[in-house]
Amino acid sequence: MGKGIGLGIFFILCLCVALVVNMPVVHLLAQVKLPNTIVLSGVNGTLFSGNVDSLLVNQVQIDDLSYDFNADCIAELKFCYDIDADLGQGQVWANPFDQSLELDDFEINYPLEKLAAFADQLLVRPSGNLQVLIDSLTLKQQLVSQVDARVLWRQAGIVGEAIELGDFELKIKPASQGYQFELKDLKALLTVDGKGQLKADGNYSLNVNILSQPGLDPSIKSALEFIAKKKGLNRYDVHRAGRLPGQVLKHLSF
Repeated sequence: MGKGIGLGIFFILCLCVALVVNMPVVHLLAQVKLPNTIVLSGVNGTLFSGNVDSLLVNQVQIDDLSYDFNADCIAELKFCYDIDADLGQGQVWANPFDQSLELDDFEINYPLEKLAAFADQLLVRPSGNLQVLIDSLTLKQQLVSQVDARVLWRQAGIVGEAIELGDFELKIKPASQGYQFELKDLKALLTVDGKGQLKADGNYSLNVNILSQPGLDPSIKSALEFIAKKKGLNRYDVHRAGRLPGQVLKHLSF
């Protein structure tokens, strides 16, 4: 009798596991509170594999996203997924206990023309491509924390000007009670050397030294003077300090 009860319990447990594994992921997402800045459309699949037609994050849209379960982090009681999309790929770790998400070894390639909604606010509209390389980024309780990433501006230029300046790199590293920034060129027409920091109270500072190459197109120099102060022959400085807007600061954790 006892053996029969044991077999019955084992069968029920196997049935429950099978139901969870094959349950449409849309039912599971209904139990997860996503930030208001994240919108999913066309979600199909199960807990272990599937695809998403569109992912919208703060007005940035990623299409044709697929995910596959990765068993590497089961020992840490986390769910790991390999992500592949039209704009890049990487790995996401989900902790069901504190409902945190971690992005690891993520690469995203984004044409700047897709950021038109943001570029319209600038005096000079940039062109080229953004390559975002995320070593780690944690999203916990709808707050972004522990960012360690690089942003490369490839084939940098200005809309309306047939000139390519080269490539530039911005490094973001966690520091004591905040983040540090490092901006530099990657053998571009503009030699750039900059450093900055963002503190936990939202105050930031940025200092950038720019040296333009002789013979740089006058239209590019004119555009440069919109954002930098001329300090001498072919030399410019950018000094910025202030406090992040509240609507941005509320999404960050230090």
